[in-house]
Amino acid sequence: MDPTLIKDIINSYIPPNPGISSDESIMSIAGIEHLENIWSNIYAHFLDDTGAHGLGPAFIRCLEWLIHKKSGRVVSLRGAVVKREVPTIKGNRIDLLIQAPEHSVIIENKVHHHLNNDLEDYWLSVYGNDESKTGIVLTLSHILTNNPHYINITHLEWITEVEKEIILKHIIVNSATSTLFYDFIQNIKQISGTMNEYDVNFYLENRVAINDLNSVVTNYRRWLQSIFNNRDFIKSLGDFTLVHNDWVGAKERFAMYRFAATDELVITIFYEQLWKSAPGEARLRLFLQPLGNWFDKAINNESAIRSIASKCGVPSMDRHKDFWHCASVEIPVDEEQLKSEEALKKHISRYIADSDSGLMSAARQISDLLSQAHTPTYQWRDALIMLQRLLPKEDEENSRFWCSPIEFKSYDSINHIVILEVIDNLFRAEIERNYSDALLRAIGYAYGKDAKFSICCQQYMF
Repeated sequence: MDPTLIKDIINSYIPPNPGISSDESIMSIAGIEHLENIWSNIYAHFLDDTGAHGLGPAFIRCLEWLIHKKSGRVVSLRGAVVKREVPTIKGNRIDLLIQAPEHSVIIENKVHHHLNNDLEDYWLSVYGNDESKTGIVLTLSHILTNNPHYINITHLEWITEVEKEIILKHIIVNSATSTLFYDFIQNIKQISGTMNEYDVNFYLENRVAINDLNSVVTNYRRWLQSIFNNRDFIKSLGDFTLVHNDWVGAKERFAMYRFAATDELVITIFYEQLWKSAPGEARLRLFLQPLGNWFDKAINNESAIRSIASKCGVPSMDRHKDFWHCASVEIPVDEEQLKSEEALKKHISRYIADSDSGLMSAARQISDLLSQAHTPTYQWRDALIMLQRLLPKEDEENSRFWCSPIEFKSYDSINHIVILEVIDNLFRAEIERNYSDALLRAIGYAYGKDAKFSICCQQYMF
């Protein structure tokens, strides 16, 4: 494709003012149709289930349904209090916080802006265990939140469900509410679901050249990806094998190399920012990640692993439910390295092929630690033996305890907390009311006198 033509096309594109529209709303006339604070204020207004507008229950029910649809979790937000701009531990602010007796919902509201917020800070700033909270990133289009505590819901998804609720349940919207409500709906639909006339015309006038340009982008991305999948290159880094991943949403974003000697520790390289970043901001992110049985072992040795990673200059990232990047390093990549396969390979080799690099030094020490470590699930078996002595199965009054499943999930060795799971919050309440002392004694016997327990639920019953 003619480079001059490409340059002419790029330079001829003038992004239109997003506020200009043939279908004007009151919000667009006022110039506030893209202001996140305004949107958050309107959501807070309609989420008030005691408000005179009468739409609070509909907004709440639809949000509960979307949370269930996206995460499989059943939550109740009845009797919720809605708060705006809630301060966090690190001095940030939560856009919307919905706090009900049984559950809290943390909402980060995005209108056009990129997601670069400290979601973990928001999460830790709201009281309660992981099971009592849900995080939501509310956006115009679907995104990956990159945080297991948060799900993504679009503005259009939520407002569409509210519209359905109003129609199906014959909810009458009073005249005072109608203007604001339907104007807000029109504004969301207009911004979420339409393409402005300028962009349509620009594409149609230049579509042949644009489609050719898109093939250039695709070919360049595939060329970069082929470097990370090249088996000879992987072998040159050390004794590694390529792990093929089929994780949803993760294809063509990263490569994963397994240490042949360990079989349970991998190096994951996220390379997507090589072609998505602005000039001068290209990055590679490298992580050490335990898999399988070693993931459980890593959790039980979290303090030691974090110490190793820190001393090696490759600090550990936050640990999540299903994965943990227990050591990490970010590598800047300059424009010349983006042009040369050999230069890029040489750059990567400094961090992986060099056994004295911080990442590889950490990998060696973590591997040694985990190869000798064990997952102390046997301690829970010891606790069960003691429970059978304290709560004999043959006694009828203990039948409810032994007939309902109670599962060991993990042991937090830093805080000395045994994490257990039961089927629902009714059984959890019964344990805390009638069996708490016996359970605490049994756990103290197996894990030490300072050990405590925390119980999460598979589902909530009301």
